[in-house]
Amino acid sequence: MRRLSNGKVIFCLVVVFLTVLPLSGQTEKQKIKVVVENATIRANPDLQSDVIKHTTLGAVFEVEEKEGEWFTIKVQTEVGVLLTGYIHEMFVEVEEEEKEDIEEAVEMAPEPEEKVVEVQKKLESPMPPQEARPTRMEIAFGGSYTSGYSINSVSYSDSFSEGSLERANENGTITQGLEKPMGFYGSFNFFLTQGLGIELRLDINSSANYTSSSMSNYRLSWEWSDGRSSDTTKQWDIQGGGVSSLTVFSGNLMYKVRTGGFFAPFFSGGVSYYSGSLNKASTFVGYGTTWAIEDFQFITRYIDFFDIPATLEASFSGIGFNVGGGADLQFSRSLALNIDARYFMLKNVEERWQVRAGTYPTNLHEGVTITLLEQNALALQESITPVEINTSFFKISLGLKLMF
Repeated sequence: MRRLSNGKVIFCLVVVFLTVLPLSGQTEKQKIKVVVENATIRANPDLQSDVIKHTTLGAVFEVEEKEGEWFTIKVQTEVGVLLTGYIHEMFVEVEEEEKEDIEEAVEMAPEPEEKVVEVQKKLESPMPPQEARPTRMEIAFGGSYTSGYSINSVSYSDSFSEGSLERANENGTITQGLEKPMGFYGSFNFFLTQGLGIELRLDINSSANYTSSSMSNYRLSWEWSDGRSSDTTKQWDIQGGGVSSLTVFSGNLMYKVRTGGFFAPFFSGGVSYYSGSLNKASTFVGYGTTWAIEDFQFITRYIDFFDIPATLEASFSGIGFNVGGGADLQFSRSLALNIDARYFMLKNVEERWQVRAGTYPTNLHEGVTITLLEQNALALQESITPVEINTSFFKISLGLKLMF
């Protein structure tokens, strides 16, 4: 058998090495390295897709393939399941394979300036606000506009006759209008999962004073047996009063839609405890009466009315409900503009105007006074329908939200 010469042996080894080297290189998968903190790996190549896992700066993955701006990789979950995931190219850089020269080691040249600029652009490219990490706590605070409470007008009426007084009718109303209060709100949110959380909320409404249209009106009309008739009216202002600052503390369940973008809507609702009071208000109600004077064997009958002081004051508290929603307009991963619209369903408050007995001057006959007895004062008080205040209100709030 002929033996190969040394030159031919070396030539054959070089041919085999050069043939095998590219084949072995084809089995090597491309690798990528994460260049930002807390990058997200998603279930599909879409920024709206669910997040499979958050990864750290410097993590290295083998690339299965690349679809547009997304790399397909394999990722192991916390329970050990191997899943296919997708990571956007803005979060990674491709690792260059280390090359060895067959005859001698050659020092690798520094990366060209264009590569540095490309990586820098990736790092500076705008990230969706919630890509860095999911928030667990939020604090919001700001001002609000309230639709205002409503309060009913109360009324009273009576009729009587005596001797030649054929009939007499009296009726009155007390109308109370309330201003629309401004408000303040603050809330603390803690998320149990990515979207579901608990909200603790405090709402404080400023005082709602009476408007200038708040008045007490009275009318008395009568007719004598000879056919003569007449009537008179009077009007009084309402002094003071209104609903004092109303405080509402709420515990809610909250769901926030994690869109991964600038706009993040949310919904919440739950139980509310409220506390407030009616400031002391004062006005007058009318009270008609008749009397007779015997003069030269003639009996003269008179009719008149007088002003009875009335006051209203009460405190109230109770349990209600609230429901609402809104959106966060997110400027960064930790700051957003918070917009909230909410309706508070609170129990109505019912109170009566208090009438005071005493001696008061009449209106139509100068120098005449009439004494209102206690039982007559109570009867007049009971004839006035109760005041009912609807403290439920609609509120639109605008403020800032901090996210941690």
